[in-house]
Amino acid sequence: MPRVHRASQTIADGVASVAIDDGAQSGAPKKYYRAPHHRIFVNRSLPLDKIKFFGFDMDYTLAPYKSPDYEAFQFHLLVDQLLSIGYPTELKQFQYDSTFPIRFHIFCY
Repeated sequence: MPRVHRASQTIADGVASVAIDDGAQSGAPKKYYRAPHHRIFVNRSLPLDKIKFFGFDMDYTLAPYKSPDYEAFQFHLLVDQLLSIGYPTELKQFQYDSTFPIRFHIFCY
């Protein structure tokens, strides 16, 4: 007997996506599907094991950010990471200030 596939479409933040239910009733999560015109494609492979630093260009090209919540979250993650590698615990005294302008650059030689 062939399986009947049911799809439900949702729109979150203006982006359409479809969850596919294969009818398995196994308790497994639904498969996620995003329409091709809402996907991001790359045209070459990138060996991530060679990457030492990742940066984020928050120019809203690929995603909308909930500012200042997103920046505050990053700030606290960074403080926690610095503490985990031995930086002084006094870093915990600093609080994120959303009114302070920040510019981020990494120069590789």
